[in-house]
Amino acid sequence: MKKLVLPVVVATLVICAVASCKKTVKAIFPGAESDLPEVVQTMPAIDSVKIGTTVISVPLHTPYSLPRIIQHFNLDSIVKVNTGNNFGAADITSVKVKSFRLKIVQYGDSANNLANFESASFNFSSSTKSDPIKVATVNFVDAFSLDKVISGDGTPELRPYLDGTELYYDISASLRRHTKKSIKISIIATVTMK
Repeated sequence: MKKLVLPVVVATLVICAVASCKKTVKAIFPGAESDLPEVVQTMPAIDSVKIGTTVISVPLHTPYSLPRIIQHFNLDSIVKVNTGNNFGAADITSVKVKSFRLKIVQYGDSANNLANFESASFNFSSSTKSDPIKVATVNFVDAFSLDKVISGDGTPELRPYLDGTELYYDISASLRRHTKKSIKISIIATVTMK
């Protein structure tokens, strides 16, 4: 009987210590906001698309998939930087998008800017979780703009997507007017981590 009591007591103490550590982590690290690394990509003019040898006009007022944006990513590094190396990815149980900042950083002008777009939706997937999840939608006003902050509040849980090394942004946009030249865009996602 004594041989059985010692392992049970040790197991109980280990379970209590682990549970206590998780409560301590939550008490010390209630959450943090962080910007994911900036992604910059040049988008070609969106006026026509070549399918085989045929060139067709991209339809207006109809969702059109923009080229996929790939971002290299390391959640552990981001958490460590934001917590002074006190916590890592293993301590994070929730990640949600607070906002996106979409900005035309080069080649934008009065005829090629965010007013060319009616709306856009942002889907997110990763090298470890390939099923896309919608994280934000936006309607653009028909007025010159090179910069737009898009709210992501209420987004779905992204933590299962962040164990890999690549994030994928798939953007579907509906055009109000065609763009006639390439534009370079920047996307910075701000996330809340708990």
